[in-house]
Amino acid sequence: MASERLCMGCMQPISEFSDTCYHCGYPVTGENPEGYLPVRTILSERYVVGRALERRRDAIIYVGYDTTQKSPVLLREFFPEGLCARQNKAVKAFAGKEIVYDEYFMKFRAQARVIARMRDLPAMLPVYDLFEENGTMYTVSDQAEAVPFRRYVQTLGGRLKWEEARPLLIPLISSVMALHTAGLYHLAISPDTLLVDSDNRLRLDGWELPQAHMTGTDLPPHISDGFAAPEQYEDGKEPGQAADVYGLGATILFALTGEEPPEAPARINKTASLLVPTNVAESWPSHVAPTLVDALALDPLRRIPTMEQLRDRLTTAPVVEALQKEPIEGAVAAPKARHRGYKVAVIILIVVCALLLAAIGCILLLGNPFAKPQQSDAIPAVVTTAVTTTAPTRSTATQTAVDNLVGLSYSDVLTMVNTNSIRGQMKVTLIGVDYSDTVPAGIVMSQDPMPETFADVGSEIVIRISGGPSTRQLPDLRGWEEPAARTYLEGLGYRVQEVKVSVSSYERGRVDSMNPSAGTALIYGDLVVLQISDQQTTTAAPITVTVYVTQPTTAQTIPYYY
Repeated sequence: MASERLCMGCMQPISEFSDTCYHCGYPVTGENPEGYLPVRTILSERYVVGRALERRRDAIIYVGYDTTQKSPVLLREFFPEGLCARQNKAVKAFAGKEIVYDEYFMKFRAQARVIARMRDLPAMLPVYDLFEENGTMYTVSDQAEAVPFRRYVQTLGGRLKWEEARPLLIPLISSVMALHTAGLYHLAISPDTLLVDSDNRLRLDGWELPQAHMTGTDLPPHISDGFAAPEQYEDGKEPGQAADVYGLGATILFALTGEEPPEAPARINKTASLLVPTNVAESWPSHVAPTLVDALALDPLRRIPTMEQLRDRLTTAPVVEALQKEPIEGAVAAPKARHRGYKVAVIILIVVCALLLAAIGCILLLGNPFAKPQQSDAIPAVVTTAVTTTAPTRSTATQTAVDNLVGLSYSDVLTMVNTNSIRGQMKVTLIGVDYSDTVPAGIVMSQDPMPETFADVGSEIVIRISGGPSTRQLPDLRGWEEPAARTYLEGLGYRVQEVKVSVSSYERGRVDSMNPSAGTALIYGDLVVLQISDQQTTTAAPITVTVYVTQPTTAQTIPYYY
């Protein structure tokens, strides 16, 4: 039988005279521990079970072999910890746990079906078969030669530059957005559940039932400290999209700093806080640090709520960077003089009020030196009238009128922030770009709170700017390296799909052609198909791209199952 000549540790062919696999070191006579499926078990009359690789809270992962496709696979067996046991090969629920087991079985099956439907997403490890056997359920997925993201970051010097991280992260965020739309939450996004494959693309692994990533359920909690949202530590909470935003935000922070964020309970108890070295943060685009702070907010109601908004805030860079370098036509000049005058007027008003209050205090304490003794009973009446008619409706010490930023250019808003010209020391956060045929690129289109309403001193104004017309001509990206082309198009708001072509005049990894072709008028959200050369050699002169930093490809790749 063909399977007898395969190493059960890695499913690579070995000599019939070998006692140990020279690929992985697994002994030919190796067996799985008690309670696991025996090595060489046949499932669905097709799959050979090999070494048990991992025990998750809801499943066991085995290396396997597909005798039809003649290729190694990963087998995931539903086996919820603490709810069942194995009798021979069959899985049986513990007495009194039958209802919970059946409930989780249905959740596992529903999750597996969604993952299988989403197999074409760039961040997924495709599941291509599902079947029920032995009283439980199995999923089958391809093995991927990939590097764990944690090791990948360490290989590249311990942390990534933003230009290196961005091409990896944006496609991942788009994939997770699609999963959320299908009602699927991961709840364990971290450097340990992400893989970087041979195409330099992030893949999302480590799937378990959501109940395994929160407390107060029938599964032992598996919580990734430093990357789990605070609500995952609280019994009775139902973590959702915002928890995945937290996990991905923490993962991005790790990628850019090389340090794990402190766990959420420590931040809540104020025994730890988010710290980023100044020299590291200064190397990031201006919008990255505020976005990560908001993605890691402890209160889910103050956190960036969805992956879509996280993507919008992280992909404003192409527009913002262009606005900071080029003048904007139609921009309204920032009223700097008005704000300086406003500050002077406020100072004078405060001084006058202080003098008046001091005078009134003297009158109350010492009496009116100009009043006749018989008229002393008039002072209380005057004071009472003054307090009644001049009492402020708001405390000017804690609240301020909000500046009107709508119509200003983003560069002028930045100048106002940098010169402390915003009323009440309020912060300004850019949360996205909207496309408009009437508002020039770079102009503030909306803000919250609304202009001239009152807000707390030191609070936040969130703004959205125009990205210019929604219809624009597709640039000619032929000859660009794939990560740079993808990043540029996604920054313009297009969806990107790639197809490999074996015949090309460009070297491997560069854009051979596009569909639609360069010069076509496209709108925000349109799909652009990039045909990427898979040619090993090239006869064309290399094209140098100096504006974009592409992802290094020198990291060593290893089989996933090691």
